[in-house]
Amino acid sequence: MLEGGEVMDFANVQYKESKAEIALENARSRFLNSQGSTFASSLSLTTNNGDRLMGINDEVVAEIGYEVGSWAADMQEDIQNCAAYLRYKSSLFSANEDASRFQNLPQSTIDWYEQILAKSYEESGDVTSAFAKTFYLGTKLMPQDAQRAIWAIYVWCRRTDEIVDAERTGYATAEEANEAMLTDLSAWEVRTERLWSHGEVVDILDLPLLDVLCKTTAKGDPLDITPFKDMIRGMLMDIPN
Repeated sequence: MLEGGEVMDFANVQYKESKAEIALENARSRFLNSQGSTFASSLSLTTNNGDRLMGINDEVVAEIGYEVGSWAADMQEDIQNCAAYLRYKSSLFSANEDASRFQNLPQSTIDWYEQILAKSYEESGDVTSAFAKTFYLGTKLMPQDAQRAIWAIYVWCRRTDEIVDAERTGYATAEEANEAMLTDLSAWEVRTERLWSHGEVVDILDLPLLDVLCKTTAKGDPLDITPFKDMIRGMLMDIPN
């Protein structure tokens, strides 16, 4: 605005008739149509990010000092089993198909899932510390569950921001890059919705957020998805035209 640009009104992007909302809805439809029957187990994303996690780019890796999520690159089955264990413990999700295989789980397996979750929280803390140092220090004054919950939420916000802000190469025009950005933003919203509604996770950094959702719901004060969806719409203001 100070440079003579257009004044953006965040409230306007929330209306169904707004150009931004229509563009996001169209991108969402394209994304869902592209998933077909594989949707429940795999969310295909369009970022030219190699094998990195969604929302993790060169800037994030450089700031933190290591490749985020690389330790779990070959652990997709373990990640999904850990998520299933969290769903089982919480009993929050109506179609809990996980009950039978967790009723007599060996303690060694439970310990392994807890280690995976603890490591994913630790990595979330590293991301928070790298990008919001003072904020991170403030969380260290809180009880462990509270500080870890904040790290999980911050990492989701960081990744959301990077979906829009990260440089995109390999597109013939800016319009194509923006279209890909919208598709990723729509995919990210669907992915977030399914974490809330079904307890689904896609990668290792989703586990802490699922754990927070389960714990806050168990305490009678469930984490509300509305601010997360609002932030996704706030990202629309960063997409030209």
